[in-house]
Amino acid sequence: DLPAMDADAVDAAVKAAAAAQKKWVKTSFNERRRVLRAMQRWILDNQDSIIQLSCLDSGKSRVGASVGEVVPTCEKIAWVLRDGEAALRPVARPSGPGIMSVMKCAWVEYVPFGVLGIIAPWNYPFHNFMNHVISGLFSGNAIVCKPSEFTSWSGQFFVRMVKEVLRTCGHSPDLVQVVTGFADTGRALVANKGINKIIFTGSGPVGKHVMRGAAANLTPVVLELGGKDPAIVCEDADLDQVM
Repeated sequence: DLPAMDADAVDAAVKAAAAAQKKWVKTSFNERRRVLRAMQRWILDNQDSIIQLSCLDSGKSRVGASVGEVVPTCEKIAWVLRDGEAALRPVARPSGPGIMSVMKCAWVEYVPFGVLGIIAPWNYPFHNFMNHVISGLFSGNAIVCKPSEFTSWSGQFFVRMVKEVLRTCGHSPDLVQVVTGFADTGRALVANKGINKIIFTGSGPVGKHVMRGAAANLTPVVLELGGKDPAIVCEDADLDQVM
């Protein structure tokens, strides 16, 4: 059994992540690439276990888990290794029209937020977790993830994997945390003042609750809401269950 974590337990996880991030933010892109390469090797060496856990926890097929969980995760790591640093370089901007612009310069500089709060859905338990771990760590952040209550079991294994990679590479495993529970746990994560950005994937109605909760602390929010996948309902389907 997994705990339904209360606000105090969530706060402890956020504080641990924040403490680890203070050192991680000083690492170079070369060091972060080294960690991601180690992570990719671990994924490839353990992909059968990842597939099996994803199938058991979300009900998908082995092919679906391979194509939808392992492949896109490795592709994202490959992209970040190749293009991540370039994407995060400062970018020059026009400083304005007229003669006054000769005396000025302007640019956009990307800096880490600090601690990212991730609320992930059930449908891709590995990829929905790793997607934000990869980009979050490479850009200098720590991560606290709340997986769906339907896939929290596999989430415990996946976070242990990430922690072991960080530990092996000489970094604090506290950089990545998982909190488990139901709506109250999610509300506690969103409301926590130590969270510097919220990323939520799920339904529109719950997305509204996330926005309201984050507004109290002016926490930036990214929402990926709703689904538009077509479906074919066969004649012998239980319509009450489908609808």
